[in-house]
Amino acid sequence: MDLIGDIEEYVTKHRPYVSGENSLFVAHKQQNKGKSITKSAIHAIFARCSQETGVYCTPHWLRHTYATELKEAGVDDYISSLLLGHSAEYTKRIYTHLSPQFVKAMLERTLYKKRGSDDHES
Repeated sequence: MDLIGDIEEYVTKHRPYVSGENSLFVAHKQQNKGKSITKSAIHAIFARCSQETGVYCTPHWLRHTYATELKEAGVDDYISSLLLGHSAEYTKRIYTHLSPQFVKAMLERTLYKKRGSDDHES
């Protein structure tokens, strides 16, 4: 709920307003003020934050992480494709990198179900 409050404050008090612009994150400087933020601006923000914190991260890595967490949480492939903005199922598969622990648990669950044992605990 804190995040929702922070986003509401950003939108109502800090986000530059341009009529017809529906993007949440917009430029705050120069001629693009109030217009949708560009990919290059996002990458620059990540680069600056990585340098300042010593933790390297890219928007693409976050996308991969989000896709993987959706899959591991059991979210339907169609729904996760919609959430990721994909038009094709195979595209989503590029972004998911299942953890070895998740793959092992899924394999064990499948094998135990096949053997007729539903009381196995990992």
